[in-house]
Amino acid sequence: MLFVFWTSILIMIKSALLSIVVLLLPFSALATAKDSLREELKHLLKERQELFDSYSRSLVRKSGIFNHRTKNDLRESHDRLKEIVESDNRIMSRLNRLLEFRNLEKQTMGYDKRDMEDRIAKLNSGMQILLNKNNALEQKNKELLSKLKKQKRNFYILLGVMISAIILMFFRFRKKT
Repeated sequence: MLFVFWTSILIMIKSALLSIVVLLLPFSALATAKDSLREELKHLLKERQELFDSYSRSLVRKSGIFNHRTKNDLRESHDRLKEIVESDNRIMSRLNRLLEFRNLEKQTMGYDKRDMEDRIAKLNSGMQILLNKNNALEQKNKELLSKLKKQKRNFYILLGVMISAIILMFFRFRKKT
């Protein structure tokens, strides 16, 4: 009965740790320190699996009279459980470090995002200023073109008047002579 209880607890702990590790492993685009932590975590999980297997074997071992468990058998099983708990503690500390890396990455990404948003806002304001200047220059250009058209028209009118005056003077001078 006690064996089944401890075994079920250890299986639940094992499955919880493995699910946490599986959830954290897909985020592999981090620095080498994070990758080395993952490798260490994999190694610790293998070590824990070996310890659990050893514990399971120690639970089956019965070296007493009439095939019962002795005090030494119970101590050995208890020692295996202690080793498993220590291994779980090491695994949890590595998981916490991985979570700290992840939080740091999120924080850094937040800072980068704010910097980029500020940069985009500055570029947008600069672009708006340039667009306003461009619109003002286009308006000034239109005004200058309309003035030029008026001046061209006035020039052609004046040229026409001058040519007409010259022709008229030529005909008057010719009539006199």
